[in-house]
Order: sequence, then C-alpha cells, then structure tokens
Amino acid sequence: MRLFIGAFLNSKEFITRYSGFQAVANDYIHGKWVEVENLHFTLLFLGNIEEDKFLELKEKISPMLKTYSDYLKVQGLMTFKEFNPNPQIVSHIINPSKNLFKLHYEIQSITDELLIPTDKKKFRPHLTLCRTKAPEPEKLHELINKYESFTLGDFQEYQINFIESQLTPKGPIYKII
Repeated sequence: MRLFIGAFLNSKEFITRYSGFQAVANDYIHGKWVEVENLHFTLLFLGNIEEDKFLELKEKISPMLKTYSDYLKVQGLMTFKEFNPNPQIVSHIINPSKNLFKLHYEIQSITDELLIPTDKKKFRPHLTLCRTKAPEPEKLHELINKYESFTLGDFQEYQINFIESQLTPKGPIYKII
C-alpha cells in the first residue's frame, strides 16, 4: 500500500478563502487545483510499504497518531521547483511551536530504525494548492509576490493519521487507515 503520515486541513472559513483565492489566481495561472477534501500536509511520505513493516511502524508510532492542540497558519505562496515547467503552487504552514518538526524527526527516526526507506529531503511544512500547467513565468512570479503574506487559514488543532494514497487517472484518492 502507498502511504504517508499527515493531516487534512479544512474548515468552513478555510474552504471559503481557498475557493475565493482560486478564482483570483486563475487570472494568473492555469492548472489542477487540489480538491478541498484532499487538502493536507504530509509529515512523512512512506511510499509503497509492505504490510508487516506497516504493522511494526503503526505499533511504534500509534501514540503520535492523535489530535494536537497546536497553532498552524497557512500563509503565503511559493513553488519548490521554480525551473520545473509545471511547478506546484504551495502555501507555507507556519507552526510557532515547531511541533511539526519534532513529530517529523521522531517519525523519521523510527522509520530509520525499522529500515523503512523514506525521502530524506529537508522537511518544509506546506500545503499543495495547485499543480500548474505551463504557466507564464512573469504571471506566476506576480501571483507569488502579490500573495506572499496572504493567510488562507488559521488552525488551533490538527489530527495526525496514516493516509493511504491510491493514484488514479482522475487524481489521488486518500483514505485514513
């Protein structure tokens, strides 16, 4: 099964702001926007994992799979791969307590101990908003600069889960397991 550990972010206010932002951003870029029910952040992507390794991992990290009362702010825009012809537009997740970093590194340590290979890229909490389709670089930069301080939402809590990701031609299907 293809898995990651993360949390979905949604609230009525957040969804309203996200939908409004999409309408404005469509004047600058075109692409596939993440469906509101799929908006999430990833603490650690596990990829395809065998059932026995999953059960071992689940046992070790089950105390971390819970709801956290911890402030998160979804703010600003950026891309990770500016020179990619179709960059993803993402928003920063700001976590003053740094609890997300602590959780990420604790889980990473456990996956290393269990010899579960994971991506070792630097952890940068973010929320993917749109996968662009051949954007004009000037318009993309204008959008990012114009909305660098725009807040999409504030959250006082989030629930960390194992999430299964099934890739389909119409997009991913996510399921909490």
